[in-house]
Amino acid sequence: MRFLFAILLIAATGFALRADDEDARRKVAAGNEMFRDGKFYQAAGEYDQAHFLADDPILRCNALQQKREAFRQAGLLAAEFDTIEDLLTRYAGQCDFAALTAREYAIADAYRKGHRDPEFWSLRWIPWLNGPDRSIDMYHKVLARAPFAAAAPAARLQLAYLLDDDGKTDDAIEQLRLLIRDYPSSPQYKFALLGLGELLYKRSQSGDGDGRIAAEAATLLARFKKEFPNAPETAMAERIRLQAMDARAKQLLGTARFYARNDRSAAAAKYLGTILREYPDSQSAPEAERMLVELDEAYTPDPFRPEEEPRHAILPARRLPPQPMPLLVAPDNSNGKYLLPVYDLRVGRVEEENQK
Repeated sequence: MRFLFAILLIAATGFALRADDEDARRKVAAGNEMFRDGKFYQAAGEYDQAHFLADDPILRCNALQQKREAFRQAGLLAAEFDTIEDLLTRYAGQCDFAALTAREYAIADAYRKGHRDPEFWSLRWIPWLNGPDRSIDMYHKVLARAPFAAAAPAARLQLAYLLDDDGKTDDAIEQLRLLIRDYPSSPQYKFALLGLGELLYKRSQSGDGDGRIAAEAATLLARFKKEFPNAPETAMAERIRLQAMDARAKQLLGTARFYARNDRSAAAAKYLGTILREYPDSQSAPEAERMLVELDEAYTPDPFRPEEEPRHAILPARRLPPQPMPLLVAPDNSNGKYLLPVYDLRVGRVEEENQK
């Protein structure tokens, strides 16, 4: 009796499985018909139901692939991205991993450039009723899944920019560190060096107890100048390096003054020597040298000090173009001298000269 019951149970289970797969195939067929009619959003819903009903893993994977394509045709990039994530999580062995992750990178780029899916499909005709910006989330996910894809260096650099714009400076710094470490041969490496040095300097302005952040910023920017001496950004990098160096030297000078006030000359001299040895062209160097002469009679100052380089960009001065005014004198401003306004008869000639 038990044997017969087991046979009936297996037969019933097999029939249920076949029935589920048949239902799934009917949903796929309905989705295909809608897809051919251009009803891509509705087709995606049919494919989603087919994926839910199917028991055969190949049928489930194919239904999800068709759902992704339907969302792509509908222009719903965030929905397509989520479907790709589902595909790669469930059926990575049955998918074209490189092609799908490349598509994820492309979708994240599109979102960074301003694409937004409509919040509600039925109200998609309202231009301002769009979903949120998901570019940061998308970049995080695809970089975690395919960190060494061809598009990864550019994506990590863009993610750092987005995080910085969002006020997440520490997260942006981490992304730039990863870029420098993992992609030293990429075109984005140069911008990562410059960006990291600039962000570290900015970070040091909001709190840098021991001055290490400013010191690292100065080191990175000096490295940028050494590796890319002819880059158009080198002058800017050098100015930021000088500012970071000044910040670090100022912190060391403050520590030296503290020890000098407390009669600890040896400790003060150590910090002053660090300034003169490591930051000789900083703005604190002359004061450090003066203090060291007072603390250590055996110290002989350097008679030659390099000329201080500008810390800010020097913009060329240009004369403003002439702006002829047709009205020279208004009667109200002539103390009763003129009853009618006085006009400049040369206005037309000046304009003609400016156009030549």
